[in-house]
Amino acid sequence: MHNFIISAVTLCVVGSHAHGQIAPAFTVGRNGPSALPTDVLLQIAGAPTPFAGGSSSGLVSADAINGFSQRELINTFLFCFSVDQASTGIPGLAPVISSSFPNAPFNVTDQATKGQAAGSAFLSTKAFNRAGMLPVLPSMSDFNNVLAINQSPAYPNDFGLLPLFSPNVNTGGAPMDDVEGGGSAGALAAGGPLFLTLEQPN
Repeated sequence: MHNFIISAVTLCVVGSHAHGQIAPAFTVGRNGPSALPTDVLLQIAGAPTPFAGGSSSGLVSADAINGFSQRELINTFLFCFSVDQASTGIPGLAPVISSSFPNAPFNVTDQATKGQAAGSAFLSTKAFNRAGMLPVLPSMSDFNNVLAINQSPAYPNDFGLLPLFSPNVNTGGAPMDDVEGGGSAGALAAGGPLFLTLEQPN
C-alpha cells in the first residue's frame, strides 16, 4: 500500500490464533509469496482463509482491497497500522524497551532495516480518546511504535504469512506478503456497514 492504513486497535489486540482468541481480519497486497487473493478479507483459520469481500462485495479477483473499516464503539484507543514495502520509519529511532511490551523490542524502523515491516502490524505508543491525545504511560515513550503482529508464526502474534522469519532476523530481501488493511473479524461478523478502499493496479 502507498500510505499508512490506520485501523481499529482490535487488529493488534483482539487476538492471534497463537492464543486461541478471535483472529483479526486483514487484507494483503498483490504479488505476495503466499499467492493469496487480494479482493477478500482474510482470517486465520489454521491458515489465512477468505471470509468476506470478493463477489459478495461486488469485487472480482483482479481487485485489491487496501483498506477497510467498520464502526468500533471504543472510547480510549491506540492506533494500529501497517506500512508498505518502501516505508522506513524515523531513521535511527530505537525500539521501545517497556514493561508494557516486554516481548516486543521492535518498531517500524527496526523491521524496515530487516526487510520485514510490510508484513506486520504496529501499535502506537501514545493513546488517544475522542478529544485527542492522552498523557503517555510512564513505561512507554512518545512518538514511537511497537511490533504487534508479525507476518509469520515465529512470534507470539502472527498473520500466518510468508516468509517464515522471526522479527530479529534480516530477510535478505526475500519476497514478503504485504498486509494492507485490518480490523476486527468479530466486529465484522456482528454485522453493520463495511467501508473499503481499493488499490490501483500497477
